[in-house]
Amino acid sequence: MKGVIDTLQKIRTASKDNAYANDYGDISLLKDFADRHSLSVVVVHHIRKQNDSDVFNKVSGTTGLTGSADATFVLEKESRASDTAKLFVTGRDTP
Repeated sequence: MKGVIDTLQKIRTASKDNAYANDYGDISLLKDFADRHSLSVVVVHHIRKQNDSDVFNKVSGTTGLTGSADATFVLEKESRASDTAKLFVTGRDTP
């Protein structure tokens, strides 16, 4: 089974704690739930507009989001008006 959360912000917890801890904790809760129920969960989130040589640094938020997930996929268009995009993938079980 699988599920899609579109977008992450719709289910985020409200907290004034450390941003990294919040990001890591929110994804960890979803991962724990998915693992317990043998589910695949895709979480849709946004990337920053700011350029970076590492596309995974463009994920909006802290590295807690990408660090707690089993895999991260970034789909990035070359320009806003472009009809093509590149898919970047990294993860624990990704060669």
